[in-house]
Amino acid sequence: MFVRGRQRRRRELEHAGLERAVFLSADLRDANLSEADLRGATFEDANLRGTVLTGANVDGATLPDGERCSSREDFRRFGARIG
Repeated sequence: MFVRGRQRRRRELEHAGLERAVFLSADLRDANLSEADLRGATFEDANLRGTVLTGANVDGATLPDGERCSSREDFRRFGARIG
C-alpha cells in the first residue's frame, strides 16, 4: 500500500494489515492504527501527531526522520499516542 498526501477525513485503520506500507508525506493526524501490522512500514515525512498506535506491531518500521524504530515508544517523539 502506498499512501501519499493529506487524508481529508479521519481514518480508522484498526487491525489493518499495512506491512511494508509506504506513507509519503501522509497526514495521519489522529488516525487509529491500533493493533495494525506496520512491520517494515515507512513513514517518510508523515504527520503522526495524535495517531493511536496502541498494540500496533511496528518492528522494522522507518520513522519520519529516517531512523529504524525499535519499539512503539520511538513514535512518541513525533506526537503519536501508544496507550
